[in-house]
Formats: sequence, C-alpha cells, structure tokens
Amino acid sequence: MRLETEAIKDLVKIEIQIKQMIQGQPIIYHPYYIIFGKEIYKLKKKHTSENLKKEVCILCCKWYSRGLDAECLNTISNFYLQMACFEISPPTGSVIMFGGAVAPTGYLLCNGAAVSRITYANLFAVTGTTFGVGNGTTTFNIPDFQGIFPRGAGTSTKLSKADTNAFAGVLGTYQNDKFQA
Repeated sequence: MRLETEAIKDLVKIEIQIKQMIQGQPIIYHPYYIIFGKEIYKLKKKHTSENLKKEVCILCCKWYSRGLDAECLNTISNFYLQMACFEISPPTGSVIMFGGAVAPTGYLLCNGAAVSRITYANLFAVTGTTFGVGNGTTTFNIPDFQGIFPRGAGTSTKLSKADTNAFAGVLGTYQNDKFQA
C-alpha cells in the first residue's frame, strides 16, 4: 500500500509558490501531470535535478510568450533545481501488484500485519480499521491479500452479507479455487 511521502508535501508547496508567481493562473497537480490553465504537461515519474531542469525550461519557454518575465521564470527554475529528487506518487492507500518479497521504500506488503496508528497516521486516516482493529488502541491492520485474486468491489446489494468470511459484506466473499486434478 502506498504511504504518504514528502513528495506529496513538496507538490503542495510547489503549487502554492507557483500560483503566487503566475499571478493566479490555476495550477492543478495530478499524480503524473501538471495542468497549467487548459494545457496538460505529463511529468516523468522520478525527477532528478537534471531532468527537472529540462522540463522546467520547456514549460518556461511555453509560458514566456504569455507574459511571464525573466525574473519569474528564473524563480521557478531555481525552485525546481533546489529540490534534489522526488517521486510523484499514487494516493495514500493505493494498492499495486508487486512481485517482490520485500516492499519497496514507501510501501507496505498487504499481508495483514498490525502497524502503528502513529507511524502510519496518513494510511490510518484513509483505511481506518476496515481490515482489522490491530490491538484496538495503538495499531491497525493492513489488508491481507496473500493468495487473493484481485477483482472489483463496491457497496452493491449483490455482495454477500451472510458469508462470515467476507469483510463485513463490503468486499464480497472468499471462495475456494476451482482447480481440478
């Protein structure tokens, strides 16, 4: 599961500072895009100071014709170049397929573990005790998707509420596999 990182906080700071620099022109951040007005710019997933510099130069050139002065462009460029390296991430609580035995930095394996409500406060704010209360006070459980085939979910009345193995009727039911010898 994706945990909140400093990268998201950096994006909020970037948004505020650039909004002030571009005289109120709306800027919207999506996990992989920056939207300036009606134009959408795709971002690279990971930024280093070198490729940030290239992207900022391209954006600055496109915006120069719209009245941004050299001082503003220089401020934007310097702001980006001061940032060492950050990753634009999926939202906290996102689940991705992963083939490794050890979770990458910023992620937890969906193995049902009880984790700290303080250490993972942002994740707890998203999932709460949906997947288990942990010890009831200082921990909560993350989902246990080991050996589970992912499929859509929802709150439809078509989901089984009587099955005691279901997550309170929210995520459907567990079913035995249909493998035959």
